[in-house]
Amino acid sequence: MFEGYRIIFWGIFITTFHINIGPLQILPNFLGYFLIFMGIKSLMEEFTSEDLIKAKTTALLLGIYSLIAGVLDLVLSDSRGAFLPVVLLPVVAAMLELFLFYYLFRGSAVFLKESGQGELADSCVAKTRGYLLLFILLTNLEIVGLTFQLQSLLTVFAIAMICLRIWLMATISGLKNTVSDLRIQTGE
Repeated sequence: MFEGYRIIFWGIFITTFHINIGPLQILPNFLGYFLIFMGIKSLMEEFTSEDLIKAKTTALLLGIYSLIAGVLDLVLSDSRGAFLPVVLLPVVAAMLELFLFYYLFRGSAVFLKESGQGELADSCVAKTRGYLLLFILLTNLEIVGLTFQLQSLLTVFAIAMICLRIWLMATISGLKNTVSDLRIQTGE
């Protein structure tokens, strides 16, 4: 499972810190989501739960969505305008991402609980709640900013979302270290 969390960490890193050069993205989001998909798949080689299956499916959907969105950005870069349904498409992706990490954390909590690590499982559940609340709050901020085209609000949203993603990477890294410690304790 150590390897799975490591891959997920790098997937989150890529989706957070991609570089845009005009309409082209260096390390585009879809690569990050496919890495997250592969990381969850790796986790499932050692532990399978309904939550991890849902997380894996959601990561795949996000990867496909991001790939299509990236291609459309290249093709339609100047013609999209401010048509509200198109502008709000990132919110749909945000909701999918919310489900992805919700199911990933829940699956991790189930694994920890079944491994006899009840306190760590409870901590994982608490972190899930905090992540969900902050993510929903920030997504609402994004919706308001997109709807009323408030650039300053969107800037605050972007900075706050980067901070949340950094926290998410730290949490995934903590899970990776916890799994590593469990392997050492059990002698695997």
